[in-house]
Amino acid sequence: MNRITIRRLCCLSFWAITSAASAQDTRTVSEPLVPPVCSVLIAARNTPNAGRADDTQRIQDAINACGTGHAVRLAIANGMSAFVSGALVLKSGVTLVLDVGVTLFATTDPHAYDRGQKSCGTNNTTGKGCRPFITADRTRGSGIMGDGVIDGQGGQLIDGKMESWWQIARRAQKEQTRQNVPRLIEISNSTDFNLYRITLRNSPNFHVTLNRVDGFTAWGVKIDTPADARNTDGIDPISSRNVTIAHSFIRTGDDNVAIKAGGNGPTENISILHNHFYNGHGMSIGSETNGGVRNVLVENLTMEGATSGLRIKSDVSRGGHVSNVRYRHVCLTNVRAPLDIDTRYDKKAAGNKIPAYRDIVFEHVRSMTPGRIILRGFNSARPLMATLNDVVIDGNPMMQIEHAKLVLGPGPVQPLPAGDDAEVSGSPSNGPGKSCDGAFVPFPILPALSSSKRPQLTSHDAETYSYTNVLKTTGQAGSESSDPWDPLSDPLATGATLKTNYIVDAATTATGKTVFKTVQAAVNRAVSEQAASGSQDRIFIHVKPGIYRELLYVPPMTAPITLVGFDANAAHTVISANLDALVVGSKYSQSFGAQFASAPPEI
Repeated sequence: MNRITIRRLCCLSFWAITSAASAQDTRTVSEPLVPPVCSVLIAARNTPNAGRADDTQRIQDAINACGTGHAVRLAIANGMSAFVSGALVLKSGVTLVLDVGVTLFATTDPHAYDRGQKSCGTNNTTGKGCRPFITADRTRGSGIMGDGVIDGQGGQLIDGKMESWWQIARRAQKEQTRQNVPRLIEISNSTDFNLYRITLRNSPNFHVTLNRVDGFTAWGVKIDTPADARNTDGIDPISSRNVTIAHSFIRTGDDNVAIKAGGNGPTENISILHNHFYNGHGMSIGSETNGGVRNVLVENLTMEGATSGLRIKSDVSRGGHVSNVRYRHVCLTNVRAPLDIDTRYDKKAAGNKIPAYRDIVFEHVRSMTPGRIILRGFNSARPLMATLNDVVIDGNPMMQIEHAKLVLGPGPVQPLPAGDDAEVSGSPSNGPGKSCDGAFVPFPILPALSSSKRPQLTSHDAETYSYTNVLKTTGQAGSESSDPWDPLSDPLATGATLKTNYIVDAATTATGKTVFKTVQAAVNRAVSEQAASGSQDRIFIHVKPGIYRELLYVPPMTAPITLVGFDANAAHTVISANLDALVVGSKYSQSFGAQFASAPPEI
């Protein structure tokens, strides 16, 4: 039974907002500077498999010989741009700089990272058999900088095996074991470490972890790893303090950023500023919070395509206090769970480390698409305590709100939260919420080496590759036929009035002939009628705004089918199904079989 209370608590709202205002890195942080160079190493290959000995020893020797406050620079020469190395250790006060166009590849030889147990590159019960690719331990003023790339080669086959690092990680998930794979960069017991403008990609495991670090800056960093690469967190501050992550672009297979605090103490004074996140598991705190997380500011963040958005996750096996966290000026789109605050991350967890979240403030947060809103405290004695001011989730999100004390306003809050043991107070205003126009930007491409090194076409040559020439033929190469197509003259592009054959509207009564409640039902009807009539005219199906939770299958047909939506905001019309690679055949049939039971044979 829901228990909802609405009342004005001005003092509590003011206290929560002003308390969170101090949440941030206590340092004065500015854009880092590249230090003077102590030595330059020249690339001698163009690929990671160029047939010569790797570069581990010469890079390590250069680092060891470099003086404090200086940098080892990796550079291009004679068209060669690649380095390959095993595990490296950064010296205190020394920075590794990669020139634009340089790629430093982590070797795929597991012996280069093995800790002595010969378990790196295998799965077992511990998962601690590999050293990181780059380690900085007990350093001061070290860093990794430049416009080059560090590539962990997580998707490449491990030497001597028929699996990649990512594949053994995925197998470990199924076998309930732990993968022994290297992290890309691990910084421990250090102060004042800088990551600047570097691109990190394809890490076998976490890209960057901080353990007991005081003073860390990531500025202008790009992290780029596929969405299905397991356990490839972007940046994880763990039991660390005074951390700033700014002006960076992160897409990964796990948490974009995960702020954690385990047995080594609290994590505090964190600033996440002016960043763009893409695929990944969100701007996360947890799941280890037993050391305590406090004083976190997330400001001017965009997220698109992530599974979770603003996320705090923990459970009784590793829970602790999370407090004084402020999210401000955040835009989200195509995020499955825009707000995901949960105290029961692992439903099977056992223990007495109970999560407690308080002084959590959301200000000027807008999700352009719906999804799930999870705001779940532990119980009535340990509720989630949060303030929502100008928080608008478009569409009709599903809400799971339990054991929460929420202060709303003075800005708009939509939809109004409600749930079991939810105490809601305040007076939110009406309004559209924060504007996110122009906030989302594409993931940046790597800078080109030099325009003078790229082939330049004359105007006459370039005409060969104009879209009118490219699209005037069809068919397989060598046996093309002329079939000119001008996409700009297509009715869908010109805005011509379209006569729709069928209508899909989840909110109306289906006729079974021209009006349907599901998209698949309309497609089924179109397939049957086209087979009977033999018509080859394009079929238009008008899908009205709504969330259609179904699979959709359109078989090969002589008459093309076009799904059309006329709503000004495409995000209002969603076709969605809970389906991933781990769904077995029996579960697939159980979940979706009925949907296709009466479909035409072609489907």
